[in-house]
Amino acid sequence: MNHGISLAPNFTEIEPGIYKDDQGNHWHDETVLRYRVLRKPTKEPYSNGDWLLCSSHSKEDDALESIKEDDRGHYKYKLKDQGESTVIKRLLY
Repeated sequence: MNHGISLAPNFTEIEPGIYKDDQGNHWHDETVLRYRVLRKPTKEPYSNGDWLLCSSHSKEDDALESIKEDDRGHYKYKLKDQGESTVIKRLLY
């Protein structure tokens, strides 16, 4: 699925932790913790999409608790252990 965003934009750092891509969009560094809670909708046609990051946690118990708190049946959840935290670029709105 293409949303008009380049898969590998070229970033120019304009201030510490803030970047600008070739299209003029601004991005920032975001730390994603080890345990990632992913979700996707349960209703068609939305359930055909990808798993999206909902939250991240440093402790597995906290990640599992966050799934229980939001379990109203609108989403399917899965927990992924990445082994370590990572830094990603997130689009600024």
